[in-house]
Amino acid sequence: MRLLILFMLVIFGTPALAACEDAGPAASFIKQHWLSQMGSERRTCIFYGDYSGDGAADAVAFYYYEKPQHGRYQKPGEGVVLEAALFRREGGGYRFDGSADIGGENPRNVTFGDRKIMVDTTVAWRDPGIDRTWTVRAPN
Repeated sequence: MRLLILFMLVIFGTPALAACEDAGPAASFIKQHWLSQMGSERRTCIFYGDYSGDGAADAVAFYYYEKPQHGRYQKPGEGVVLEAALFRREGGGYRFDGSADIGGENPRNVTFGDRKIMVDTTVAWRDPGIDRTWTVRAPN
């Protein structure tokens, strides 16, 4: 009986991880957002979950872009960044809720919490790369 209770606590006490999609209810809004802000659609990895606490499925979209060069020591291609863009569910649609630069590649193990999103990426500062967990805070 104790084993069964322990098993149930582990199963139901573990937060659900969202899966990466390039479709879903926010995909067309996110593509339009990229068109209006950057002039082109971006290949994105979209995860759905509730970060706003209202019970609706909000979205976080990850995409890569190259930042403009800053300083004379940065070489072309060194400014590639992974951006996490938040989209809050409102009524029948979504609204852009902010973004943050994070490092690494291959976003995964995304968990949605109260006003925050946590994501793991592989950071290639060393060979082989190391995993790092990032926390992206949502605006109030």
